[in-house]
Amino acid sequence: PAVGSKRVSMDQLVDALVAEHRVAAEHESVARVRILGPVEVSAPGDVDPDRRELLTELACFLAIHPTGVHANRISAAVWPRGVEPEVRDTALAQLSTWLGTTSDGAPVLQQELGIWSFAPGAVDLDWTSFRDALNRASDDGARRETHLRAALDLVEGPAFDGIPSGRYGWLAATTLESDIAMAVNLTVLAAAEAAAVRDDEDAARAALAQGLRMSPASEELWRSRLRLESHVGSRDDLETAIGDMYAAIAEHGSPMGSAAETDALVDELLPGYRTRVA
Repeated sequence: PAVGSKRVSMDQLVDALVAEHRVAAEHESVARVRILGPVEVSAPGDVDPDRRELLTELACFLAIHPTGVHANRISAAVWPRGVEPEVRDTALAQLSTWLGTTSDGAPVLQQELGIWSFAPGAVDLDWTSFRDALNRASDDGARRETHLRAALDLVEGPAFDGIPSGRYGWLAATTLESDIAMAVNLTVLAAAEAAAVRDDEDAARAALAQGLRMSPASEELWRSRLRLESHVGSRDDLETAIGDMYAAIAEHGSPMGSAAETDALVDELLPGYRTRVA
């Protein structure tokens, strides 16, 4: 059984991600940066609680630029209204203290000719680990579904969920949030498809449910859920899923409501439903 209108290939998944130069890991990771859900930094050093929000934003900005960022660009991104170099450098020094050192004693946060970066491999970014898992799924067909699930296990919610008001303004100038949402949705579809192919409807439902918790108004995921219920569930299961879908779209989706493609699928799978509940 299929959960989508067409099979989701690993080539689609990998091609959907933004190409980015990757720095080879030279150190074991000693700190973690999480952006796939609520933003979080875990590091061995001390941090002033009053400075945590600022330093977390700094760490996130540096983590998504593995080849390094010039100090002037850091200033423009994190302090868009302007900042004295001394204030910026103090914040970077505090971040360095928080992140600590690599196993060989080198600072995790490094600076050379005004370019600030993390020691290669010293900071584990969940978005990087997500993409690594997709690469493994592409290379290891025998364990493809396992790697897809490993990627999804890293996702705890929408990217940058709950960031503080007035911070992370630099996100608006990137496509990172939409790139992550697209990659997660494609991974969910691929994992559900893989489970359905081996007739594990429960695993397929679980994958789609996880995706819908992260993107509750994703009509692509909902259409896959409806196709799955139509194939393996009862009429009541399908009707419940359709009702849940329209409720989610009303609460989280476009003010225009559901797409024509979604309504057409409902009419195909459960004729008369939309007329009956209108």
